[in-house]
Formats: sequence, C-alpha cells, structure tokens
Amino acid sequence: MVIVGSGAEAIAVTSLGAKSGFDVVVVEEDTASAERFAVFLKQVGGEAVQVTAAIGALKLAEIVVEATDLPQAARLDLHRDIAAEIPANALICCVEREVTGASPLGNCVGFHLAAPVHLRRLAEITPDRQGNCEEAVVLAKELGREVVICPRDSSLLSSELGRAWYAALEELQMRGAIPHEIDEALVAEGFAMGPHEAQDLVGTEVAYADRRRRGDNSQLIADRMVEEGRLGKKVGVGWYRYPGGGGAVIDPLVEDLIREEAHFARVEQRSFRDAEIVAFLRRALIEAGRETGASSDLLETVAIHGLGLPPGWIQWSGQSGSRNQPGRNSI
Repeated sequence: MVIVGSGAEAIAVTSLGAKSGFDVVVVEEDTASAERFAVFLKQVGGEAVQVTAAIGALKLAEIVVEATDLPQAARLDLHRDIAAEIPANALICCVEREVTGASPLGNCVGFHLAAPVHLRRLAEITPDRQGNCEEAVVLAKELGREVVICPRDSSLLSSELGRAWYAALEELQMRGAIPHEIDEALVAEGFAMGPHEAQDLVGTEVAYADRRRRGDNSQLIADRMVEEGRLGKKVGVGWYRYPGGGGAVIDPLVEDLIREEAHFARVEQRSFRDAEIVAFLRRALIEAGRETGASSDLLETVAIHGLGLPPGWIQWSGQSGSRNQPGRNSI
C-alpha cells in the first residue's frame, strides 16, 4: 500500500494500514515534509513504514491512497503524476471525494474515513466514474471499517449529519451551555467521549476548513476558536487545555470567548440542565436525518461509527429511506 501525502489523513491511513498488516510506503515529494513524517512515525512506533520523496515508489503499487491536503488544482496535477507511474490494475483511492470527478485517474474511488480513526470506524466509499468500488470496499473492511457506499450525485451522509450536529452544539453554546457541560452530559448518556474533546483530537481546523469551502460563516464561536489558534490537543489548547500534552483540563478562557460572542450577537444566555442539552441535540439530528431521506439503519450506522453516538441513542422514526437505493448502503 502506497500512501501519497503526509497530512492528518495520511497519518490516519498509514496507521490503519500498518496495524492491519499491510506493507506501507509513504510518498511525500517535499523532502523536508518526508523527513518530518519519518521522525513522527518513529515516535509512534511506525518504524516499519518506509517514507520516501521518490514518486517512482508508485511503480509497483497494488493500492494507492492519495491523502494529501493540497488545494484541488495542485491535487489534480499530482493525479497526473500518479497516473504516469502506477500499474494499470492498481486500486486508486482519494480521501477527498470531490476531486475524483475531475481527476485524470478515471478509476479513482472516494475513500473518506471518519476521524479520529481510533474512535470512529466509518468509511464512506464513493464509486469511480464507471460505478466501481468493490476493491475499495474490501480494503476498508481489511482496515477494520464499517462501510457505507455513497452515490456520486449526493453528499456524504456523515457530512450532512455532522453539520447539523456541530451547528446544534454552536447554538447551545451561544445560548449559554458550556462545552465541558455538554461533553459531561453526553458522556453520562453513554458517549465514549464528548464531542468537544473529540474535536480537539481531530483538530478544530478540520471542520473550519469544511465550513470555509462551503462558504458557511454561521459558527462564530467555532470559527473564532480556530482563528485564535485553538486548534486542539496537538497545540496544547482547543476547547480544553492540555498541559504538558496530557489529559483535557477545563479552560475558563473558552467560557469568556463564548460569552463575548453571545454578547456581540445579542443572545441572552442561561444555564442548561443535562436533560435539555440531550433533548436539543437529539431533535437536531432527528430533523437532519429526516431531511437526508436515508433509512433508519443507514442513519444509525453513520451516527454510531461516524459521529460516535451510542447505539440506539436516537430513534430515527422508522425511516424507510427514499435515498437508500442501490449504491447508498451500509455493508
């Protein structure tokens, strides 16, 4: 398996591939980035993974996963370089499904992994332009993922539910609920980790970049967090502080930031009981799920393995799923 890139998604795929028994090679054409990635792998026990700046490593690849964080134009240029190197029968996956439509790699499959991969097991597979994705489904299962196939003409179901989820969290904060209170209420409901602590692990800039791509400026609090450098655990501060790189510690400055944004928006704040927080978030997801047209079973799969909800936490109202047609199914 050859992973092209050295960003967060490349780290995730590399980790899963190595743990699943694949011989993994990482190709990062920028020599300095390749060296940094190799150092990182040694720190986390990934010495067996080969890191190289030579794109010629693709010549013998059976599986290629493009996992860069390049802009789309640069990504398409990279795909042309990949096309010139890879064997004709190689499986080609790209973690950014939007690129697959314009890629010179006609057999490029969208391969989106929910993050963080050690807590979320969802893989959303978008077929290539010929409608093929069987090999990618097999790969995702070998990586220990729960697979959902997403048609090319619809958005990722995890994105649709996720946007509603994070918008609801923002609204709760704006009205006066504190992030650690929200997290504590949900952990008491059976969540392995609260959504704010989970977002700190992924990096708050990930959802921020998605909002920028969509022109969404509605999440004032979450946007300001990123713009003030609160990117999560990797920098020591996000929704929580992480002294010495350790566990999450409540940060009063986050509460001050939220109160300021509510004041600027002229929103009157109040305290929330745990039951109110839970009910508010449930309603937001139920409404979002109804709007997707997906079946109850499919929504449950994405909610559990993509958002980290406990099984059965939401009753999806017996939706049969007008969008649950061949090509959009949990496997």
